[in-house]
Amino acid sequence: MDIVVSFFPFVAFVLNHVKQSSGDFSGNVCSCMFYVGLLIFFISVTCCWLLSVLCELDSSAKVLTFEAWTDVLYCISFVKRILYRTMALPKALAKYSKDSSHTVYVCPFDSPVGKVTAAADDDYLYMVSLEDSKNFEKMLQTISEELFCTFIEKKNKILEQLDNELKDYFAGKLKTFTVPIKTFGSEFQKQVWEKLQELPYGSTQTYGDLAKSLGRAPSHSRAVGAACGANAHLLVIPCHRLVASGSKGGFSCGVNRKEWLLDHEQKHST
Repeated sequence: MDIVVSFFPFVAFVLNHVKQSSGDFSGNVCSCMFYVGLLIFFISVTCCWLLSVLCELDSSAKVLTFEAWTDVLYCISFVKRILYRTMALPKALAKYSKDSSHTVYVCPFDSPVGKVTAAADDDYLYMVSLEDSKNFEKMLQTISEELFCTFIEKKNKILEQLDNELKDYFAGKLKTFTVPIKTFGSEFQKQVWEKLQELPYGSTQTYGDLAKSLGRAPSHSRAVGAACGANAHLLVIPCHRLVASGSKGGFSCGVNRKEWLLDHEQKHST
């Protein structure tokens, strides 16, 4: 198992180097071939290890030990995540790119709550989302339709600024993001997002109270929750600070992540 796991940092380093060198996989055939070949090699090594594990059956029971099954599932999980991260994003970008001179740059970032993917042109940040968000592709589609743009997997100045601010946020040093953003949504959704940006770091507010602050009845709390679910700027527009009465409420990226973010801000708010 240790031999297989040792390949992960090497594979991640090489893939990251190839992506940074080529910018856009679809425009560099040689890089694509090397990229796919490396994945095949890595998967082959992993499969050989799995076969060796499967051959190590208990001589009497003829079944895999608990430790062996744990290793198998752990390895499969790693392979699945690597394939998703390296193949899903280029595929989605190719799917929603338009034949346009307007370029929107997309770049993934590592974070304590998972892989974060952001999109920006030279003026605004349009998206900050976790890679496994259920709205991930919908956000890319909206950007594509609103801007009629082509997507390139590369970091620009806006994304460099976001990268620095994300690092400071997770280090507990940054309380408010300053990267320029632009949102796409209904007037009501934009009103909710603007109110969310006013919520102080380390604080929370209920859906009903935010509805009241907009001059709406508390019964509009569901509409407020729906607007939070449509938020395309995770962390930058802090929808995680909105909670239900008596509970943390929902979160499009998982309640466990919401709890982590709230705990993180509470820890660094003093």
